Amino acid sequence: MATFTNYKSSGATANVFTVGAGTTDIIIGCLISNAHATTTAVVDVSLGPSGSQTPIASNVKIPPGGAVELIHGKIVAVANDIFTLAVDTGGSDVKMVTSVLDSV
Repeated sequence: MATFTNYKSSGATANVFTVGAGTTDIIIGCLISNAHATTTAVVDVSLGPSGSQTPIASNVKIPPGGAVELIHGKIVAVANDIFTLAVDTGGSDVKMVTSVLDSV
């Protein structure tokens, strides 16, 4: 049975979520914010199996106190795909919430 889940991540490079074996997930939204007062955050987001991920967005600049809605539409993630956030600049002030329909 499919369920809605919010995956949260903050700070440096992190695997936000991994699609389970034998399942498919649908990413329906992704919001990234920068809580720092003066530093612009720079982030990368990718999806795919370990070792061969595809960039979804590269060098995204988020101003201090700002946010970016990264996904407009839906992305299908298949078994063993890893959704990754890499923070190039901004560190622990970067927060991400990704909304997913799990196990479709």
